[in-house]
Amino acid sequence: MTSLTALNIAHNSFDGGLPSSFGELANLAYFFAQSAGLRGPIPSSMGNCKKLRVLNLSFNKLSGPLPDSLANLESINSLLLTSNRLSGRLPEWFSNWKCVVSISLSNNLYTGPLLLLNIPSLTILELDSNKLSGELPPGICENNALGMLSLSKNELNGTLGSSFKNCSILTDLVLSGNNFYGEIPAYLGELPLVTLELSKNHFSGTTPTELWESKTLREIFLSDNLLQGHIPDAIAKAATLQRLMLDNNLFEGPIPTTIGQLKNLTNLSLHGNKLTGNIPLELFSCVKLVSLDLGSNKLTGHIPKSIAQLELLDNLVMSNNQLSGPIPNEICSGFQKVALPDSEFTQHYGMFDLSNNRLSGPIPTSIKNCVIVTELILSRNQLDGPIPYEISGLSHLTSLDLSFNRLTGPILPQFLSMRNLQGLIASHNQINGSIPDNFGSLMPSLVKLDLSNNCFTGSLPSSMFSINNLEYLDVSMNHFSGQLLFDHSSSTSLFSLNASNNHFSGALDPSISNLIALTILDIHNNIINGSVPSLADLVALTYLDISRNNFQNSFPCSICEIKGLSFVSFYGNKFIGLVPNSCSKPNSCSPRLPFPSEHTYKSAHNLTRGSVWGISLGATFVFMVLFIALMRRKNVLTRSCSS
Repeated sequence: MTSLTALNIAHNSFDGGLPSSFGELANLAYFFAQSAGLRGPIPSSMGNCKKLRVLNLSFNKLSGPLPDSLANLESINSLLLTSNRLSGRLPEWFSNWKCVVSISLSNNLYTGPLLLLNIPSLTILELDSNKLSGELPPGICENNALGMLSLSKNELNGTLGSSFKNCSILTDLVLSGNNFYGEIPAYLGELPLVTLELSKNHFSGTTPTELWESKTLREIFLSDNLLQGHIPDAIAKAATLQRLMLDNNLFEGPIPTTIGQLKNLTNLSLHGNKLTGNIPLELFSCVKLVSLDLGSNKLTGHIPKSIAQLELLDNLVMSNNQLSGPIPNEICSGFQKVALPDSEFTQHYGMFDLSNNRLSGPIPTSIKNCVIVTELILSRNQLDGPIPYEISGLSHLTSLDLSFNRLTGPILPQFLSMRNLQGLIASHNQINGSIPDNFGSLMPSLVKLDLSNNCFTGSLPSSMFSINNLEYLDVSMNHFSGQLLFDHSSSTSLFSLNASNNHFSGALDPSISNLIALTILDIHNNIINGSVPSLADLVALTYLDISRNNFQNSFPCSICEIKGLSFVSFYGNKFIGLVPNSCSKPNSCSPRLPFPSEHTYKSAHNLTRGSVWGISLGATFVFMVLFIALMRRKNVLTRSCSS
């Protein structure tokens, strides 16, 4: 095969390294072996393939430094070694290559400083996601033709200085995720940049006016820095701008009204600043907006009805502000269809977050028009009235958070037919009524369910425990009653169950032993009676509170077999008989001391070293203090439910 000029073994599952015999392919010009399962070092014999023009070994497990023999590949045009485990310093012999156009070593383990490469033909250099360190060398673009430079996610530091001042044809500069500091140089606005990514550094000061006067910039990413001052009115001059990310900085003052002149803007994030004032109506003249994030500022006033102009919107975040008034009916003019995927920008659609504001009034029935919403978060407002059944028509919805509002009325059966819903959080409202027996079949995808601090009545359906993926269940602080029953095919995923502060009665269902993943079990302050069934199968349990019930008979010795328990309370029950010896001793359930005991056991971090009853009795004083606060809370809850 000595006459072979092109070889493609990509996208296979080989197990081993590159054979050194590949170096005998003297005429090989194109070698593609990306995602081929290769591992180990690159053989030095590859340096004999002096006619190689393209070498693609990306997405393998190749390791070690690049062999120096590769300096002989003087015809190389493209070197692609992305996503391996290559290490060492960048080789200085790269400058021997006079024809190379593209070098990509992203996502490896390279260390040391960035080299100044004297390669006139080089246009693309990708070194992101390595461990490069030190300051940038001056004159990075001298003696090369760099059009794209990616150095993100390294450990580079220092100021940018004049490092890029001579980059007269640079269109893409990606420096995010380093330790650069100082001011953003004004000359960057004079370069022919299309993309500028400086996020996740320590840049400070104000943004230079020249940046907004750029005639070419389409993407500006300045997130997660220490930039301050006002967002300037001059922003209107950046007419080509499509994506502007200024989130998590120190910008203050109002959102400039001139932002409405950015007619090409599709993505805007001002999240996590100190912006004040009303949301300007002019913002909604940016009718191409697909994603708008104004969250975590100090914005006030109402959400303007002119949001109806954003018909392409599929992401809206206004959380953690001081917005007031009703949710406008027009807010779902967008959220009708998913924007076309963009290979250059990761776009997550379907977020609708107005949480932690002062919004009031009912949830508008027009919410049904937010067809593609996947996460609907309206928590921590002052919303009232019933939950509109129209929400049940949002077939893409996976997460719904209505907690900490003033919502009332029952949850209608139509609302519970959301088969794709994974998270339902409706705690701290005044929702009442009962939960249907077939709840488990109505919402089979639930992972988290929090109905705590409401006014629910009736029994808790056992079908709730048959939801396969349910991990978290909190129904505390309600008025549930009857026996707490567990489905015989109970979920093996449930790790937290809080049914405290209700009116559950009868014996504790022995099927609780099927919940083998439980780490937290809290059923305190009910009227459950009888013996405590064996809990020995709940080997993951770390927190157990069955206090303030009517449990009777002898101490549940089975918990001595649960070695990871760190908190236990049996306070306020009717256990009788003798206190068992320490769980750390054999035959721990053999009676030794009369109940209650004045005997003092040594404190311990878990039950393998100390007495369960030592922990329980030691917590009594704390519970007496908390009981007063609890009764006050229950009285408030009773009044709110009755009103």
